[in-house]
Order: sequence, then C-alpha cells, then structure tokens
Amino acid sequence: MKQLSVLASIKKASLVLATVAATTIFATLSTAAVSDEQVEGGTDLFSTLDADNNEVITPDEAIYLEPLMAQFNELDTNKDGMLTQKEFDALSLG
Repeated sequence: MKQLSVLASIKKASLVLATVAATTIFATLSTAAVSDEQVEGGTDLFSTLDADNNEVITPDEAIYLEPLMAQFNELDTNKDGMLTQKEFDALSLG
C-alpha cells in the first residue's frame, strides 16, 4: 500500500513539473517578439522552441507553434521524430 502512495506522489510531482515546463515555454513564446528576419532564418525561434537546449525540436516542444505542428512530419525528413536546425529552416509560416 505504501508503494502505491509513493508512486502516486511521484506521478503527481511529474505532472506538476510537466505543467510548469509547458507553462514556461508557452509564456516565453507568447511574450517573445519575433521579427520577420528571425522567422525566416529560424535561428532565434528554433532556440526558443528548443526548451531543453538539445539542438532538436520534439513534438512536445513544437506544440506551441501551430504552423510547425502542421508541418512537423513533412519537415522531419529523416523521420526520427525530431527536427534539427536544418529541417526547421524549411518551415513556412506564410
């Protein structure tokens, strides 16, 4: 019974951390002033979306930019479930 309580606490803590992380990313994207030059080159927007700074964007990070989610599978040319800077640079926001 104690194990179930510990597991429940771990699940709850994980959910809280995930919610905080998602909220932080969303707040960053909502308040970021992104110029046309930044969007076209993609570098600054890529860095903003890459929340864990591992130099790839995962679907969990991409959910905050609808045009990216809409094109994610198409942009992921090697089909590894992640976008590199080079793959991301093909993003069309218009």
